[in-house]
Amino acid sequence: MAGADRRAARLRPPATRLVFPEGEACLPEPPESGRDADGQQFARDWRTHLLETFDADLDRFKGAFQDYLKERFIPSDLRSPGAGIAEQELLDTVVAQLRQEAGVRDGGLTYYFIARMPENPEARRQREDLLAELKQAFPPVAFLRLAGAEPLKVEWERYGKLRDLLYEAPEADR
Repeated sequence: MAGADRRAARLRPPATRLVFPEGEACLPEPPESGRDADGQQFARDWRTHLLETFDADLDRFKGAFQDYLKERFIPSDLRSPGAGIAEQELLDTVVAQLRQEAGVRDGGLTYYFIARMPENPEARRQREDLLAELKQAFPPVAFLRLAGAEPLKVEWERYGKLRDLLYEAPEADR
């Protein structure tokens, strides 16, 4: 997305030398605070939940995706039932925040979600329909589809050096 945004790539530091880095704007991303000190486990849990739900239960995925965006972009006190803010107003606020972050000159972020698409034509059509519905609800988010996967060996050889360049060993390992 950095090229589309006309900005330098911004990647999260990989946790280990074996992990490929992710873009800062890849949804879901680690929260500012969470169940674990650095937010890494929380991010893995959200990613796993969303991807498994996208693969297994499209009805639940839409709600889970909306919940994730609200949790990421709306402070918890405003999301609580006691705040009296309607669901649609919260979702509209998420869209406004996404637009604001994308519109920042020289460094705006386009948030994106990477979807693995199945080979089965009917399952693929259902997922395409859902992604189109989400795109209509959240226009600033780019919904990317993986067209096919390279064999692991090819991916490892092609991108391994980038992974090594971006990994920064913790102080204790130096």
